Amino acid sequence: MFPALWMFPVLFMNSTMHIAEPDPPWGRERAMKQPTKMNTEELDMTNLATLTLLGILCLKSMGKESKYLKLKSWIRFLGKQIVKAFKKMYLLTLMTHIMQIITGLVLHALTLPLVIPFLLLFWFVSRIAKILIWLHYGSTASKCSGMDAAWGLESPQSRPIISVLITMSGIPDIGKIRSHIKSKIVDAMDPSGEYKYRKFHQLFFRRFGYYVWQDQAEFDITNHITMVSMKHSVGDKKSQILKYMCKTETMNLSGDRPPWRITVIDTGDGRYSLLIILHHAIGDGMSLVRLCLESLVDDPLTVTYPSPRKQHPVIKLFVNIWSAIVLPLGMLKVIGNNDKSSLHGVQLSGEKIAASSVGLPLELVRNVKKTAGATVNDVLMSCLASATTKLLARRNETCSNITTVIPVNFHQENEKLKLHNCFSCGIIKLSTEPTTSSLARLSDTKNAFDKLKVDPTLAAVYWAVAAASDIIPAPIAERIFTGKGISLAASNIP
Repeated sequence: MFPALWMFPVLFMNSTMHIAEPDPPWGRERAMKQPTKMNTEELDMTNLATLTLLGILCLKSMGKESKYLKLKSWIRFLGKQIVKAFKKMYLLTLMTHIMQIITGLVLHALTLPLVIPFLLLFWFVSRIAKILIWLHYGSTASKCSGMDAAWGLESPQSRPIISVLITMSGIPDIGKIRSHIKSKIVDAMDPSGEYKYRKFHQLFFRRFGYYVWQDQAEFDITNHITMVSMKHSVGDKKSQILKYMCKTETMNLSGDRPPWRITVIDTGDGRYSLLIILHHAIGDGMSLVRLCLESLVDDPLTVTYPSPRKQHPVIKLFVNIWSAIVLPLGMLKVIGNNDKSSLHGVQLSGEKIAASSVGLPLELVRNVKKTAGATVNDVLMSCLASATTKLLARRNETCSNITTVIPVNFHQENEKLKLHNCFSCGIIKLSTEPTTSSLARLSDTKNAFDKLKVDPTLAAVYWAVAAASDIIPAPIAERIFTGKGISLAASNIP
């Protein structure tokens, strides 16, 4: 059986190898001194497992007296090869980073002289707009800034709206629901006597080329929390609620009211649903989840979520500088992308489609991720990649991967609850090769997210988008932030 076993691993070796024959009849001492001949110039980490297997087989073919010495020699040899391989990998990584820095500096040198004059002009214009807003509205209004301004950008084809559907048991009482939300969120005060969540009282509109938050003079909660009855509707109530949700999402949030509304849907079967719709400029999904769990429920829950790992200030400064230097590389990679599929570059219709499926047991997801050494997010995104692959197959298309934008949380752990947008955007390639197995696709997805977690451009993207949105007039920003190069946007948070 040994000849067959020996041939299998040798086929996968980059190096050539000759294994010592079993001890000859004229003596084992002489045979023990015969070295194993091996060309290790091209040996790398991919060979080590095969090399170990061959070592075990070699030991099986030797006498007992030589096994110990051969094993000791083999372990020493493997140790040296591992050290060499790691040195080679470290050197390759270092050279890659050096090339990235050099390329980034060259791109900065070419583009900054052209970009800086425009940025200075936009900054000057934004200061003038801020003064005009103050002169026109006084202290009741302020210019929208940072990532909130970025999410103010909208068009009829793409509205930045967050929708949440919550189903509960019981008989809905619209009066109690209004009173509860009003006291817990809308009229909640901080120690200084100001509204804790002021945006729920403010109008959101564009003026002087920039987005503005303005306090509403007369706030009436009945305009924001209404009730719809589906008691006498025929058919599946769940499907009807989803259709109503799609229709409502397509409608504009009224410009003369704060950009949020809640619809209580009474299905008449001992249950009711809350359809919460609000503008993304109010806050991101993480902020809103915390708002619901910490302020809306009777027994507040403390929400914890992963945040960027704490770093020494010097290391953090170095990482931020490196992130800024290599930012142009990331931008070029996205802009130059062109997925060969019908999902890429299509004109959006503005139609919203809501769908739901039978809940997948979380324990099953946990078992899958534990077995594969992945995360829950890896498993969910792998399922999305599989579904996208099937969609392309139905369209008779083949595409090896789809460029997808993923939000990356930049909230700090234990930070005070504040309604704002605080996340960056990362780019990954979801595997959509039709011949790829489910396990291989999960592995590809995990590798993509592992790389995303250490992507040096994430911090620079966050600060660049926030700064640019703060100073660039909205009509111009709408032409810049077009999502060019992106086929999908996916998230496992609201």
